Order: sequence, then C-alpha cells, then structure tokens
Amino acid sequence: MYDINSYSIDYNKKPQKPQLFLAKPNRTIIAKLKEAYNINHKLKLGNINELSFDLPIVVDVHGKLVDNSHIDMLKKRYLIKVVLGNFSEWYIIDEITKSSNDEGDNISVHCFSLGYELKDKNIIEYKKDNVNATQALVDAISNTIWTTGYIDADFDLKYRSFDITNTSVLDFVFQVAETFGALVIWDTENRTINLYNPDNIGTDKGLTISYKKYLKAINQEDKDDSVVTRLKVFGKDGLSIQRVNPTGTNYIEDFSYFMYPFQRDANKNVLQHSDYMSDSLCNALLDYQDLVESKTGEFNNYLLQLENLQGTLAIKQSELQALQDQLNTVLDAIDQAQTTGQDASNLIAQKNTLLSQIAAKQSEINKVNTDIASVQSQINNIRNILKLENNFTADQIKELNQFVIEKVWIDSNYTDDRQLYQDAIKIFEKMKFPVPVINVDIVNFLEVIEEQKNWDKLVLGDIVTIKYERFGINVKAKIVEIDFDYENSNINITIANTKEIESDEEKFLKMLYKSISTSTQVDMNKYKWNNTVATVDDVTQILNNVWDTAKRAIESGVNNSVTIDRRGITIKDPADPNRFIRMTNGVIGFTNDGGNTFKTVLDASGVYAERLIGKILLGNQLTITDDTGKFTITGSLLTVKDDNNLTRVQLGKYDAQKYGLKIVNKTGTAVILDQDGILQTWQEGRTDNVDSNNPLYLYVYIPDKTISIQQAILRFKLQAFRAYEQGAASYTIGTQTSSTKDVEIQTSSYGVWILDPSDLPLPGDWMVDSGAHSHTIYSSGTHNHGVPNGTVLLTSGGGSVTWVESGSHTHGCSTDGLHVHAMNVTHYHKVTIPAHSHTVDIPPHSHGIIYGIYTSSKPSSVAVVVNGSTVGTYTSDQNNVDVRNYLIKGQWNEIKFLASGLGRIDATIFLQVFLGV
Repeated sequence: MYDINSYSIDYNKKPQKPQLFLAKPNRTIIAKLKEAYNINHKLKLGNINELSFDLPIVVDVHGKLVDNSHIDMLKKRYLIKVVLGNFSEWYIIDEITKSSNDEGDNISVHCFSLGYELKDKNIIEYKKDNVNATQALVDAISNTIWTTGYIDADFDLKYRSFDITNTSVLDFVFQVAETFGALVIWDTENRTINLYNPDNIGTDKGLTISYKKYLKAINQEDKDDSVVTRLKVFGKDGLSIQRVNPTGTNYIEDFSYFMYPFQRDANKNVLQHSDYMSDSLCNALLDYQDLVESKTGEFNNYLLQLENLQGTLAIKQSELQALQDQLNTVLDAIDQAQTTGQDASNLIAQKNTLLSQIAAKQSEINKVNTDIASVQSQINNIRNILKLENNFTADQIKELNQFVIEKVWIDSNYTDDRQLYQDAIKIFEKMKFPVPVINVDIVNFLEVIEEQKNWDKLVLGDIVTIKYERFGINVKAKIVEIDFDYENSNINITIANTKEIESDEEKFLKMLYKSISTSTQVDMNKYKWNNTVATVDDVTQILNNVWDTAKRAIESGVNNSVTIDRRGITIKDPADPNRFIRMTNGVIGFTNDGGNTFKTVLDASGVYAERLIGKILLGNQLTITDDTGKFTITGSLLTVKDDNNLTRVQLGKYDAQKYGLKIVNKTGTAVILDQDGILQTWQEGRTDNVDSNNPLYLYVYIPDKTISIQQAILRFKLQAFRAYEQGAASYTIGTQTSSTKDVEIQTSSYGVWILDPSDLPLPGDWMVDSGAHSHTIYSSGTHNHGVPNGTVLLTSGGGSVTWVESGSHTHGCSTDGLHVHAMNVTHYHKVTIPAHSHTVDIPPHSHGIIYGIYTSSKPSSVAVVVNGSTVGTYTSDQNNVDVRNYLIKGQWNEIKFLASGLGRIDATIFLQVFLGV
C-alpha cells in the first residue's frame, strides 16, 4: 500500500553548504572562511579534486568595513578543509591571485586535493619485473607520509613490469592504477591511497535526469572516428592470429554499427533497412556470419587434431634422432674394429637392428606427416569456403570496402597466438561502436527542499539515467565528474561508460550482428598476465631471446672461423672475436670476453655456469645455494636449509616410512609440522579476588592426542583486592543498647565569675554591697603619659609651655557604691546517672548506588599448586614459571593459587603442544 508519509518533506532540513577552514600544514585550523564566495568544487572520479573560491579584501564587521584579517593568513601550501555535511576533505593551496575589477578587489584561491602534494616527490628510477599492485604502490610512496589502504585482491593476483625514470610519485601512482586497471580513491583524512576495481564503484540509486526534471542543458557529441570495424592483431616478433582464426586472416572484423537497424525475417524478407548499407550487402554479411558459425566448431576440431599431431611428430622426430645418433656410434665402432682387425659381427648386427628401427620410425613419421597434411587440407578447405570472394559479389566487396575502418593492436607481451586472439576479441568489443560524449548541465537540486529524497543520489561514481526524447537520448552512465557552482546554484556533471538503454527489439538486432570472427566460444579467464607467476618472466624472456638468436646464428652461420691448433678447436665469428667456443681434451668452454674467462664450461662431470637457464631440468639431485641458505632435491626429498645450515623445511620422504611436509622451528630443535602432527599454540587465563581461604583456580585441558608438551609457561600478577558496591533496602529494626548501674561522677572547676552591673541577680546568687569607697592607683618612676619630655605646647591664650616628666606620683580614684568585683572560685559538681538503656529504631530505607571501584590490599605471597603438587611460593609477579612436568595429558589440569591474604590474582598459561593427527 502506498505510504505517503514515507515521502514526506522535512521543511526543517536545510540544504548543505560547504564550510571552508584555513589550516597550517600540520592541520592546525586557524580560521573559518565564512566570507568565501564564488565557491567552485570539482570532484573527479579516480583523480585529484579541485577547489576554488574568492575572498573579499574588506568585510563588514558590525556595520563597518574593515580589512579582512584572513587575507594575511593565506599562504601557498597552507591547507583548506572542506566540510559538507558528513563529508570532509583536505586541499592544499596551489595558487593565490589578487585581482581588481568593476565589482571590487578580491583574492582568488585555487586548491588541489591533498594527494597533489605527491607531485613534489620524485622517483629517479624504478625498474622491477613481476610485481603486483600492492608491491608497486608501496614502492611508489615509500618515501612519503602516505600509506596504502584498500587494494582489490584481483590486483594482487596480476603481475606487471615497470621501467620508470624521472617521474613524480603522483604520476607513478596513476601509472600503477592504469597498469592494473584500478581506480584510485584518495583518503585525505588519513593520507591513504586505495585501489578499487572500477566495476565495484558506484550503484544505480534510481536518479533520472530528463527534460523538465533538473535538466538545464545537454550536449551529445558522436564521434564516428572512434569506430573500428577491422582490428589487426599482432604479438611479440610479429606473432599473428592467422593460425587460430577460422577465416585465416590476421584481423577480426565486425560491421554491426553500419548494418543497424537492418532486420529480416526467417525467409530473408527485409523488414527494416540499414541506415548505411544496401539490403544486398546486409543479407550477404548475415549469410556469411551464419556460414562462419557453422564451420567454427569443425575448424576448432581440426585445429586441435593438428596441434596433437604436431606434438606427436616432434616426439617421433626426437626418437628418430636418438636412433640415428646410436647408429653413428655403432658405425664409428665398426670402422674402429675393422681398422684394428677385431671381430665386428656383433656391431654389424646392432647396425642392422638400428637400421630396421630407423626405417620403422621413419615410417611412423611419414604416417604422421600424412595425417598432418590431411588435417591441414581440411583446414584449408574450410578457409577456402570462408574466403570473402567466395561469399560476396564484386559489387558487394566494393561497397563493403568503404565501411572498413582499420586499427592495429600490438602487444609485445604475447607469445601465444591463442591467448592473443582471445584478448583481442575483448579489446575489439570496446571499439565496435562509438562512445557518445554527453555533458549535462543541471539545476542544483541539492538546494531544493522538496527534492531532499534525491539529495543522496548524486554521488561520484554512481549510475544515473539521462533522458532527452528530442535527441533520442536514453542512456545509463557513470558519473565521473561533478562540478558544483554554489554561487550560481548550478551543477555540471560528466558521464562516461555510456550504455544505451535498448528495447527488446534493439537487443535482438545487436545480437544478430555479432562479429563474424568471434562466434567461437572462448575462455576469457586465461588472461596471461593474471597468472600468479607471469608468463613473460626473466627466464622466458632470456630463453626466447637466446633461442631465437641461436637459431638465427646456426641457420646463417656463414662467417664461422674454425681453428684447430695445440690449444684445441676454437670456433668464433671474426666480427665478434670476444665470443667464441673452445674445445680441448674433455672440456668445452664458452667465453664472452675474448678468453679471459670461461663462465660456462662442460666436462665429463657436469655443466658449470654462472647462469643455467631452461624450462625442464631432469636429474637425480639438485642443489641450489647462496649466502642466505641452501635448497636441495635428492631422490624424493626436497630440503631447505637456512643461512645457519639448519634444516628448516623438508618435503617428501623425510624419514623412514614418513612422507609429507616437515617444518622445523628457527633453532632447528622443534618440529612445527610433519606427518605425525602439528604444533598447536593457545593461551588460557583467569582473574579473580582471593584471600587465605579462597584460592584462584585455573583449569586447562590437554588433549589425549598430544604427543609432547613443548611449552607450558605460567604467568601471574599480584594485584589489589577489587570490589563493586551498592546499597540495599532494610525493614524496621529496633536496637537496644546495653544498660549500666548507678554512677556518681564528681567534676572540678576553677574559673572566674564576673557580674556586670546590668545583670540581674538570679535566685541563689550571693552578693555584698561594699558602699562608696576609693581606690589608689600607684605609679612609680618618671612617665610622660605619651608626650615626649621637652615637647613645646601652645596655650589657648597665646604663648607656650614646655612639657616635662612628672616624676613619681599617685592618683586617687573614687567610685560610687554600686560596682562589682571579679572572683576566682574553686568548686566541684556532683552528677548522679541512674541505671538505664537506650532504644534505637531504624525505619525501612534503602541506600543509593555510589558508582566506583573499591580497592584494598594485595597478597604478599602466593603458592602455586598444579594437580596437587606444589610448584613454588612467590612474593612478586612472575612471567616464566615452567609447569610442563606437572601437566597430565587427556584430562583437565587444575592450577591453584593459594594467597597469603586478601587481594586479586590475574593468571594466564601459555601452551605449545605437538598434537597428533
């Protein structure tokens, strides 16, 4: 049922605007450029993005125009962080331009995304063969602060060769991506480079751009010069596809583009005409295609027979050569016997037998040659049937010629014509039809609230549908570039990999017009560069080059100079005197430096060479060694030793009645893997509180198939007791304290009692009226009442007097009858407390949780007991307690930690056991 709420518009949602932040090279943000305008943001799939914006020279601050303080902060190579919703990307300032025009003064800033900084790093030389994408990319950025991120696994199964000189790291990164067919995705936040399969980037979220829906302008450019109807194919040294092509030509062809939209029924009645070709030519092409299809299976069968016969012929010719060599040996022996007068009857009998065998072998070879000729004749008959002149009239051939658009594809990495043919078909598929170039200008619907349901559908790399009925455009394409013009609310997108949305009829027609040379079923999964070991490796290159050179030298050896003297037989080319062969008694030597050294030598004991190159090596024992180790094959045993001459790997029969793979550890003392079992490693652990009555238990099970326990290392730490607490509810509880007997308590006191005249006497106060009396205040010695002796004082009537000390004297003081005296009274109090008790009532209540961790003491020592046997007592943390001898196979083993007091123990046991299989 249609749910209108699922498409409701949230008018509180605001369109996203880019925020620009200025930062130093260390990414410390120093300003937010909220005054930036004319912001243009160009995103490029698999490439470096661009950003440009303008800043005004003056800005409005509280109604006043002041100099823009951000202008002086701008510097080349400073960074700009662009934040758009959840998306953020770092850019590096590349260009700062000051300009002035009728609209005012401003600063224009241009930036590239952060990967552009790799342009400043240089690679002088990089030459490597057979490296995968990860290896190449790691090497490319090894001297930078960038790292590799995600790399599609397919790219690590392909191997390529590189020969790079004097290029930037950025260019090399793109070359690596291009070589492996990868798409570079930059992560500027983490400075990582990712290589994705282009087919795995982007999805079709259903975004459609059409007339009256976002479309402002559209431009389609069709270039027929990109169409190829005949592709000539060549591999290394002129390798052609003629042998494996049913038509016997060195090209494949397809005229579908010019035949469209020709259509006919089963009776060959024309239903729709071609836009370019005559009906006669279209019918002839379709008839020819049917003929090729009917003969392709037959051709492939004959081709397979031919290849098998040629293989058989090579074997029999080799066998014939061996018989002839034996015959020559016997003939030499007969000559020797007859010269010395010895009996040669047995040798003559051997000769006759060999002659009979040679005749029989030659008969076999003749039979194979006859079969080859027969099969080749059948292949020639098929190709004669498929000849163009036998299937087209002269006028049709003449008309067809004007539609022949040729291109040559050469790849010197191919040495196998079948693989060359298969991959050429794949390449040709991309050339048969022109690729329309479509540029689309659309409104910035990202700023239209009502279009918020489509905001997340405009994504770089995603698939969009472009419709424009007036031009007949209805295609799906991948967005490879988006240019945001935020000032003018405009978006320009560039699309690639355009794929027409065809009707069922169009699909049927295109299926009819498939290539006349590609109707055979081929396996496209055998692309030779995708092998784990590249076909064109060092050995293959050297072998092919040497064999080709040797063949040419032998076949054209007209300048050989043969010298026989006391030094032996010397064969050389006078034009190249440094390279020659010298044969002496029992030794053949090869030199390339005029005889100073003979780096390749053959004698009766073997071949000695700096390089021994071949495809098949047969022998009883093989030893390969260098300064890092030794590799030997003896009988059915392969052995690898390390640079310490320790046996580390054995494959084959490594012991009596033991076959398989045996791997030894780095010390050469412990087996990690062999026929009997495998070394297993694991760890058990437990942590808990303990005290003197409650130990920690750790249990570990040793399987009964365990052959031996290699390691059992116990580790533990003595830690503080650790607890987590919370309050609990309580019921009404009455609590009575303990009672006591009568108690008399006497206290003492000594203090001062003063009665102020304003105080009223209290009952029990005792006071005596002293009546009026006087007190005498004595003063001894001279004193001046605060005035220094000799001070001159002015009198009120004029004049002055001099102050002098008064000397010893007294003053009288009279008081009236009511006054008080302070008294010190020593006294005691007696307190009697009768026998009593107290009752405390606690009402129902609960305690709130106080979050936290309570820690206390840790044990001073711990005793370790395994299966009832004491291992030892320890007063500190332990990292290497060996308990191998205490463990029992086929049962649970108990490890007990007896602590001296309250605390906590964290214990683990590391195990390595050799487990039987």
